[in-house]
This record gives sequence, C-alpha cells and structure tokens, in this order.
Amino acid sequence: MSDQPPISRNVPGGSAAAHEPTVTGVEIKTSSGMCDAALVHPSGDGHWPGVVLFADAFGYCMGGPMSMRAAAAMPNRVGAGASFHGGGLVTDQPDSPHLLVSRIKARYYFGVAANDDAADPEAKTKLREAFDGAELSAKIEVYEGCLHGWCVKDMPLSPDGKPIYNEAQAERAWNELVALFKQSLV
Repeated sequence: MSDQPPISRNVPGGSAAAHEPTVTGVEIKTSSGMCDAALVHPSGDGHWPGVVLFADAFGYCMGGPMSMRAAAAMPNRVGAGASFHGGGLVTDQPDSPHLLVSRIKARYYFGVAANDDAADPEAKTKLREAFDGAELSAKIEVYEGCLHGWCVKDMPLSPDGKPIYNEAQAERAWNELVALFKQSLV
C-alpha cells in the first residue's frame, strides 16, 4: 500500500441547492468533514502516516464557487483548487467568491467555457485581478469552442443539437487538474 493518498477520478456528486452561499454554515461544515473523511487511511486505522490533514478542492459549475468558499474557510487545509465551467465565480454580490481570494492560500486553475466567457468576458479579468492582488498563483484559460458543461460526459445535447461534452478538452482539463494537485503535494 502506498504512503501517499491516491488521486482518484471517482468524485461524488451533490446538489448545489443543499449548500449555503456563504463561507460559513452547512457548506463549510460539510467540506471540513469531507476533508477529514477523505484523508483517513483505507485500512481504517487512522490517517496517512506523516501526512498533514490537507486537501485539494475542485468543482464543476456551482462546485467551482464551493471550492473557493472551502479554500477561503480552510486556508491552511486546502492547498490547491480548480473550477471547470464555474458558475457564479464573479458576481456583483457582497458574497461573490472572487472577493474571498484574499483569504485563500491555495493555488488555482480555472477552465472557462467559451460560451461562459462570451456571456461575461470581464469575469476572468476580475478573477485574475483578485489572485494577483493576493499574490496567489492562478491559471485561467478559456476553452475555445467548448460549451458550459464540456467536462461532464453525460451532458445532454445543447439546444441547437450539438454535443456539450468534449472528450478531448475534458481530458485536457483533467490533466490540468492532476498536474495542479501533484504540484500542491510538493
């Protein structure tokens, strides 16, 4: 058995409606509990030897803001985060996730769908400014030709009948995520 926690593609799903849109409350309690549970050694006899309780976070769509909220609420436990076709990363509300960046210590990756970028082209700029202002590493890329949801294999067809899932670009996104998480283990 390896001494390092595994990187797994088996990610549990969940409902965004079940989480509060703040940095406190149900979302963070759940994130903290999941962080503890995820780092328990598979043998069931405790945590990984010599490993600090530390996790990375990522999300698709509304999971992107949730990862940022978790990273802001647990800055000493979340070392890296990512968002793919994230929804609501930058809003005009006082609880907008981009306003939490000053509380985050994690490096981040943002994969932005081309149609999301077209709908709100300033969002990536505001994210960049927030991460630069906090002196945090963040890679922000627009996936040209990709629609919101391109990473999710079982997405339905778009209203114009085109597939939303893009296998090649989903694989590219997955490779970016794995590379980011490997860097955060160093």
